[in-house]
Amino acid sequence: MAFALPNGCFISRAGVFTGELFSIRPSSFEFDSDIIIQGDRCMPFVAPDIPSDELVFVINGVRLGRKVVSFDSDEAIDKFMFYGEEYAPQYIAADPANEGMDVKAVSGELSNTVRLTGLDMAPLKRNFAFEKGDRLVCSVQDWDKGIIDFFILHDSKDRFNVGEIGAKRLDWYRKLESYLLDSFETAGPCASIEDQLAGVFFSHREELCIPECGSVEEFLLGGSRKIGIENFGVETRLWYKGKSVPAVGSWNRDSMVRMSREPRFSSEKGAYYSFPAEVWDQAVLNMYFQHKDDLEDVLSTLYPEDYVFHEGEKPLVMQNLSKRALVLKTGYNWFMDQTSGPIRMQSLELFKKVNSLLFKIDGCTGDLNDFPQQELVILMQLYEHLLNILSYSYTDKDVENDSDAILVSIDGMKWNYDDIEEILLGAIEENNCSRFKVVK
Repeated sequence: MAFALPNGCFISRAGVFTGELFSIRPSSFEFDSDIIIQGDRCMPFVAPDIPSDELVFVINGVRLGRKVVSFDSDEAIDKFMFYGEEYAPQYIAADPANEGMDVKAVSGELSNTVRLTGLDMAPLKRNFAFEKGDRLVCSVQDWDKGIIDFFILHDSKDRFNVGEIGAKRLDWYRKLESYLLDSFETAGPCASIEDQLAGVFFSHREELCIPECGSVEEFLLGGSRKIGIENFGVETRLWYKGKSVPAVGSWNRDSMVRMSREPRFSSEKGAYYSFPAEVWDQAVLNMYFQHKDDLEDVLSTLYPEDYVFHEGEKPLVMQNLSKRALVLKTGYNWFMDQTSGPIRMQSLELFKKVNSLLFKIDGCTGDLNDFPQQELVILMQLYEHLLNILSYSYTDKDVENDSDAILVSIDGMKWNYDDIEEILLGAIEENNCSRFKVVK
């Protein structure tokens, strides 16, 4: 939520994007239905934690009302694609208009028809002569409250981008494409599509945030020949059209080579093979959940089976683990752990498998470019998702409300792991075999 500045300072997203211009052009269906779906169209200019249907749009001091319209599920997903196609059903299901409907967002499916909350377009037609093809030119006025001011650009007669404004818009599309392609080489696939867009608009807002701007939606979904929404493991990212996003590229190759050359263990620095703090905590709580009190069980829950402790490492680990276990035991209540306990246990079981496979790959001396890239991406994503679940199930008070969704998610991750395990084990074996040469 912040960007680095050249002078060693930082600026927040709110500081960057408040007041900057972006545009929305409603579709024909929206125009005919008198509704504008906010969806992902305000990305990356608004706070990510504000649901899109709660964003407030104001014109000449008057706030647009809300209305609900039924959409074909495929068209609805298009309105949330930049959140990631894999997450779009969850955003749609979270719309209050779908409360009580069988949208099945937990399993990633939607019914044929869904309902979406949007902005009532009727006042724009009635009071501002809004026509099909016109666009809203917007700017965030209050970041925290999600208040967006806008004016109407009567663009209906310039659908083919002709004339002075059309020429500027075509130039805008060319620049956006160029800057996104550059970001692929320098930043790679960011943590999300939103982060990719935020970085590009932050660096080039003087050229992109202009009254004649187009929209990212029109650019990407309207036929960009070089950039598309492509697979990145089990997720999606902006990338070169028709190409899967690799795990290793120009953006991280040097750092990965540097990491591979560093000593993996150093007793002088105290840099032992370890885990994030939340994983240790969850493993200890899992021990108490199973009515055990042997810290050796915690080690067997976490460490790869082929891991060999280095001299002096295990006593230090046990000492720190004992201190943490005493702290957690004082506040642990087994009766209150009946929802989080099974989630924690399943998460740790899968985490050990994922972490053990990563440990094997980390021990390879070959180039990671030689590994199956999508499988490698999925493995890293599984690691990150499991870390999120392990943190969530311990700290979030709403775990009971979301436990079914979390368990379904873990089941899906187990299937994903089973799909990639043999492929990556084969790549590891091939890598190890390539280290040996037959000498006559």
